[in-house]
Amino acid sequence: MNKQNHRSTNLEFRKVYLSDMRSVINIYQPTQGKTIKLTADFGLPLSIVSEDKEVIGFAFATINEQDEVVLNSRGLQQEVPSDIGDELIEEAKRTLYATFGDLQDDNTKLKKSIHKLVDWLNTCQ
Repeated sequence: MNKQNHRSTNLEFRKVYLSDMRSVINIYQPTQGKTIKLTADFGLPLSIVSEDKEVIGFAFATINEQDEVVLNSRGLQQEVPSDIGDELIEEAKRTLYATFGDLQDDNTKLKKSIHKLVDWLNTCQ
């Protein structure tokens, strides 16, 4: 999908809701019915893009080996087109900072949130 298609389609960018989690997990690990345990690499989903009410991509926060917050995006075809990925990341930044504030000095709350979410989702699967 290129920029022209992006502008002409019915895309909606918004923060992630609990009701979106099944779609997000299916994009993260398309397993054809198999249940695979999630790890901290799943991160904390913060924003989604949907087309005609179907989730087609999401952006999420993780913590890298240097203990830094990293925002990434994934789509149905793994790679999200750059214009859509950029918008997903911007929406994720807004949600991240509204929820956690400035994480430059301490990302402990984000780490705990990621681990709690992953544990809860693994329990619910």
